Order: sequence, then C-alpha cells, then structure tokens
Amino acid sequence: MAERFARLEEYERWREPTKIDFEADLGHEAWNAYWAMWDSINVEMCKCQDFVNKLRDQVMQALQR
Repeated sequence: MAERFARLEEYERWREPTKIDFEADLGHEAWNAYWAMWDSINVEMCKCQDFVNKLRDQVMQALQR
C-alpha cells in the first residue's frame, strides 16, 4: 500500500488531478439512484459469495470421500 500511495502522491506532484463533483453535476436524485443500485449489487454479490463458499465446501467434502 505504501508503494501505491507514493505513486499517487508522485502523480499529484506531476499534475494537479481534475476533481469532479459528480453529485453537483448530475443532480442529487441521479447520484442517489446510482448509489442505491451500487448497494443492491454489492448485497447480491455477497449472497453469491456466501453461496459459492458453501458449494466449495461441498465439493471439498466430496473429494475427501
């Protein structure tokens, strides 16, 4: 992580980053709709990960028989 931070700091010294206020540019409603979708996807991905972990455990048990 320290190396990554150093690279980012080096980039910022080279050139000032462009800062964009997406919520101000796109509007509060659109910005919140995006983050609601983002939250929903992350919840579903966590469910998928939990499910695949159970499947992996079942496969590992089957291989040990």
